[in-house]
Amino acid sequence: RLYTIGILSYRDIEKRSPILYYIAACICGTILTIFIVISYILFRQTNTKRAKQLNRLQNQIDTLEMRVARECKE
Repeated sequence: RLYTIGILSYRDIEKRSPILYYIAACICGTILTIFIVISYILFRQTNTKRAKQLNRLQNQIDTLEMRVARECKE
C-alpha cells in the first residue's frame, strides 16, 4: 500500500532577503562596539587607580626620606 501524507517543498536559501544579514551584522557590530567601549573604560579606571596609588606611595617615600634626613642632621 502507498499512502500520500503531504507535499514537501524546499526554498532556495540564496533567495532570502539580504536585509536579515545586514540586521545580524549591525547587531553583532553594536555588541562588539559596546564590549570594546566597556573594556576601554575599565582599563582606564584601573590605570588611573594604579597611577594615584603610585603617586601616593611616592609621596609617602619622599616624606619618609625627608624625616630620615632631618633626623640624621640633628
